[in-house]
Amino acid sequence: MKMNAARRWLMLAAALIVAATGAVQGIGMCCLVHARSLIQTNLLDDSAGWLDFAEIILPGSNAETEFLRARIARKREQMGEFRRHLQQALDGGYPAELAQREQWLALAQQGQLNRVEQHLSSLLTDPRSDAAEICSAYVTGYLRLFRFPEALGLLGAWEKDFPESPEPPFLRGRISEYQGDLKEAIAAYERAVELAPAQRDIRRRLVAMLIKSRLTQQAAAHLQVLVSTGDSELETLEALAECRWQEGNLEAAGTIWNQMLQFDPENLRAKTGLTEYDLNQRRFAEALARARSLHLELPEDYSVRYLLARALQASGETRAASVLFDEVQLAERELAAVSEWIEKAQGDPDDLDLRLKIGLTLVKHGQFSEAAGWLRSVVDRSSGRSDAQNALAKCYTRLGLTEPVELDRETTLDQGREP
Repeated sequence: MKMNAARRWLMLAAALIVAATGAVQGIGMCCLVHARSLIQTNLLDDSAGWLDFAEIILPGSNAETEFLRARIARKREQMGEFRRHLQQALDGGYPAELAQREQWLALAQQGQLNRVEQHLSSLLTDPRSDAAEICSAYVTGYLRLFRFPEALGLLGAWEKDFPESPEPPFLRGRISEYQGDLKEAIAAYERAVELAPAQRDIRRRLVAMLIKSRLTQQAAAHLQVLVSTGDSELETLEALAECRWQEGNLEAAGTIWNQMLQFDPENLRAKTGLTEYDLNQRRFAEALARARSLHLELPEDYSVRYLLARALQASGETRAASVLFDEVQLAERELAAVSEWIEKAQGDPDDLDLRLKIGLTLVKHGQFSEAAGWLRSVVDRSSGRSDAQNALAKCYTRLGLTEPVELDRETTLDQGREP
């Protein structure tokens, strides 16, 4: 009898342990589900926090956690972290087929569509609950290559299936911005902010367009929202300085630009802003020293050349200033021609010679970020174009980035290991 009672107590204790273990496992899985949903809404910092919590509850290797960390890294474009976490997911037993799909999304997102465009149809036919992620990666890749017709086609389907997602209107705003339609860009960003008021990156983009359109009061209202949430990103500080400058509060703008340099001593907008501030305050020697330093750093940038010409003129060096003003006028004429070529290129995406011409002209005048997309679109379709490859390499060197062609090698993971 005593033995039977003891056995019953042992069985009850074992049942309680199993139940508790199951409950803990259940809580951990709920954390993972919530983290995945946060990733889908681009709340990546919050998602990472839930993954940290899941790892506390579920100690040890967890393939799903590592995969979600890889996805966060991909969306942040931290490709080294992406490779590491995706490999750890595979080592933990995550399905190789799903890891392969995530690699395709990484390559598409980076603009390497020559390697993965053939997979788009099969991915969308069988999205595995990742339809929005697939659309996001491929649309981003199309935008990187300035292939707007393909991007808009995919965006239309994405918006129809996910009308409450802020990402399609945000990317539509990017297209309008590239095309120089600020009114449409602002409308698209406003729609995205309505759908996701907590996403700071969307609101920052809206602020930038409002400032560019000199809608200072509207920009200031959105900046107040960002500042009230503790946002201290350099992009927000830059927008705040621009607002103060447009309002005529030059001293406040100068203070913010100095603050930006404390965070990032190489920040270009802070350096040019302080040069403009010195010119306004008639501190011509200081302005000229800043402008000359900037010109040494960025000799191709026509806007920096214009700033140096102004500083030289203000300092009485009119002959040298005149030469630079002439160069700036030539640059403006050539860049105006680029705008016409871009419009033509959008109607004929297969004209690689025109795309190369656009890219090389942009490189000539220091517009490396925009040039990279056009040059990449040439390399993507014609790998033998050494002129495009060399110019693209220069762009990435000047931008301080790793050339994305390395991604092919870097994201080749070992899928043959036993879990």
